[in-house]
Amino acid sequence: KQHANYNGVFAAVRILQDSTIELLTDAFGISPLYYRMYSDVLLFSTNSRFLNIENDKTDRIAAKILIQCGSVYGNRTLTENIFRLHAGQIKRFSNNGENEERWFDFSRLATGSKNVNKRTLTDIEDAFQESMQRCLKLPTKQYMLPLSSGYDSRRILASLHSHKVPFRSTTV
Repeated sequence: KQHANYNGVFAAVRILQDSTIELLTDAFGISPLYYRMYSDVLLFSTNSRFLNIENDKTDRIAAKILIQCGSVYGNRTLTENIFRLHAGQIKRFSNNGENEERWFDFSRLATGSKNVNKRTLTDIEDAFQESMQRCLKLPTKQYMLPLSSGYDSRRILASLHSHKVPFRSTTV
């Protein structure tokens, strides 16, 4: 399936050739994506406050959950008509209506049969540093880091600094 290759922390919007709009979130919902319909217009943002409209009503159930638990769960927000996309989900809006699917299946995760300990973390760090060293050996005159402020790009940024490698960065 084409979705099997999605990786990382992301919230994305794709506009397809048939005018279908797809909203996508990462497997664990770390990067949020909020949406609402306003008349016949789809509005979306990575921060729900940017979707608030005058005279919006508070979602009282979400407010109660926030007070009792410290955060709002599921696809609720504090505003009735603003929703958060679930983790690992694709929501499509087209001329034929709305539909959604989960692109990530939690049953595909490793069973976790080994304990994580200091040695495991050291092995992971060693593998990361080894891959950074291989990348730094590539024949190039300049290094460019697309900095998203996500976990991956921040980790690579730290590695480049620790190796004192000059680079440029860009953020979109």
